[in-house]
Amino acid sequence: MRESAIVRKIMAAVRAAYPKAWVCKLADRFTRAIPDLVVVWETHTLFIEAKRPGGKLAKLQQETRRAILFAGGEYCVAT
Repeated sequence: MRESAIVRKIMAAVRAAYPKAWVCKLADRFTRAIPDLVVVWETHTLFIEAKRPGGKLAKLQQETRRAILFAGGEYCVAT
């Protein structure tokens, strides 16, 4: 399954489970290290990086993850 399909499924699942949440696709083929999605719901800001099964974060993505967590955001990798 392609990452774009994973992103679409995640967006649909979040919208179904949390209809008041704001979900936005951030990354595209021209951006690097930016998480694929951001979800804002109540007091939470969750950044989601979509990966195909077995995929790993690149070094720059790991640095972005650390910066987001340090700033108080939430970050996850979804397959």
